[in-house]
Formats: sequence, C-alpha cells, structure tokens
Amino acid sequence: MLLQHHLKQLKLPTMLKEYPLPAKSCSQEKCDYPTYLLRLCEKEKPPEKLPPGYNQKLMRIKQQFAEEAKHRQSQMEYSTSVTSSQRYILRELLSLFSLTEDENTKAQINLFEKAFRLYPTQAVRKELNLIRRNGITGENLLRQLQEIYFRHRIEDRLSHTERSISKEDIPRIICSEALL
Repeated sequence: MLLQHHLKQLKLPTMLKEYPLPAKSCSQEKCDYPTYLLRLCEKEKPPEKLPPGYNQKLMRIKQQFAEEAKHRQSQMEYSTSVTSSQRYILRELLSLFSLTEDENTKAQINLFEKAFRLYPTQAVRKELNLIRRNGITGENLLRQLQEIYFRHRIEDRLSHTERSISKEDIPRIICSEALL
C-alpha cells in the first residue's frame, strides 16, 4: 500500500500497474532488492520526445487563439444594438473623422464614438433624437455631443464599462507534458 502511494506521487503509472509481477518472480527466484528494482524500472517507459518544431507550432496556435479571442471580444463590445439616432451620430462622426486633420479633434471623435455606442439613458436618447431631427452636423455636432457627454456624465459610464471588461474574461490554455 505504501509502495502504491509513492508510485502515484512520483507519477510512475507503469511501475504502479506492473510491480506485482516482478515482485512475484523475484520472490520465487530469491533475487535481491537491486535486481527487483532493475526489473521494475525496465518496465517504465521514458518520456516521449517532442517532435521537432512542436514549440513553434504550439506558439503559432496560441497566437491564433489570442487573435480569435481578441476579435470575439471586439465583436462583443460593438454588437450591442444601437438606436436610429445613435446610428446617425456614429455615421456623422465617421464622416467628420475622415474630413478632419486635427489630431485632438480625431481623439475627441474616437472618444465620442465609444461613448455614444453605449446604451443611452432616456434623457440622452431624447437629446440624440433632437440632434438627428435637426440634422446637426460638423463642428456643431461635436459641440452638442460634448455638452451631452459632460451634462449626463457619460465619461463615468464609459470608464465603468471599460473596467468591467477585463483580460480575465479571456480563457487561458495551460498545456503540460503530464497531459500528453
């Protein structure tokens, strides 16, 4: 029983399974302990060598997995349904982004694009509908969105949403020789 325990701890499955047979034959032949251990160890297989290029293949698969996980995470972030006024705002922001050369304005547009993709509160939805109905575009649109952004504290909602999406949501693959 003690031998079984030690063989399990040492992770020697073949020895664990085969030890009674050499024990019986050594007992009948009145062999000494080193002979018994030699016969028992001969039954254990050495660990198999990994094929050439195995690590490179594994790293390539890991990289493909990481890219796929990143793509799916991105899809989850942007797959929320948007209202018609949000679609109007996002379309106008995209148009404005392509027309502007100023980096600060582009950064502001990127921020607003993230912020106004969030599910809007009733008050924000009402103001966005008003912007769409009035056909506000260009710099006037940016000013209106900035007022809405600060008035309704959308930056708090945006930062809360970004914090809740963590890297821990992505599963990790752990591979060990013990599993092979």
